[in-house]
Amino acid sequence: QDASAGNNAITDLADPTNAQDAATKAYVDGQVTAVNTLNDGQIYVGNGSNVATGVTASGDATISNTGVIDLTNNAVETNEITDGAVTTAKIGGDAIDNTKLADDAVQLENIADGTSDGQVIQWDATTTSWTLVDLGSVTVTENDGVIGNEVTGATDGTLTLSGGATTVSPLTLGVTDGGINTIQLADGAVTLGKLADGTVDGQLLQWNAGSSSWVLIDASSLSDDDITGVSFDGTSVTVAEGATSFSADISALDDSAGVAANAAAIAAHNTAD
Repeated sequence: QDASAGNNAITDLADPTNAQDAATKAYVDGQVTAVNTLNDGQIYVGNGSNVATGVTASGDATISNTGVIDLTNNAVETNEITDGAVTTAKIGGDAIDNTKLADDAVQLENIADGTSDGQVIQWDATTTSWTLVDLGSVTVTENDGVIGNEVTGATDGTLTLSGGATTVSPLTLGVTDGGINTIQLADGAVTLGKLADGTVDGQLLQWNAGSSSWVLIDASSLSDDDITGVSFDGTSVTVAEGATSFSADISALDDSAGVAANAAAIAAHNTAD
């Protein structure tokens, strides 16, 4: 049954231990004070035992003692960003450097416009940057329109410099007559097609020691190795080849008598091959 205290205070009440025990004001105030007491910057989170526990927020976000939640540095990764969410306004100035650019990524349309017609982009070593300059202020080796006038001459006799160094007669380098020697020719470079034509059918090239050169000759003018004459005077045999001859004394042979007896027959074969 319900019982009324008659608006009287109940004193000397022990702290409750069971779920239905009465509690004093001091006990209740103590419990409320414990709940309201939390370390600076912490929040209450239920732990594994379902007990509210004060913890400090960590990971991708932090919270201040005023309730402001901030993302930590480098917290947002690719999978957290929606496609197309990174607009131009989200990219910091000078944030795109060479490491972010693929080779050939900068096309002509990506280069800022010039300020006047005919300008060129020139590297400035002083400012270590590309700058816009007028073409007329650019110093180049070829600036007078005369082709080849910067050539000062060949270093050896293989090439010849010619021309008047003017727009009408520009300087040119040509191969000097007789300038190509053995050292300029690669092995196998002189093929049959590179040889000059002959003058008549059947001609040959023959080395002429007198002129130290190759000359064209007719095949019929070649001398052969045929024996042109043989003679025997009873003692020696003489063999002739054109203007050259050779003699051998055969009188000491064992059958010299037989040879002498047939001297006429031997002499008769004076054109033997």
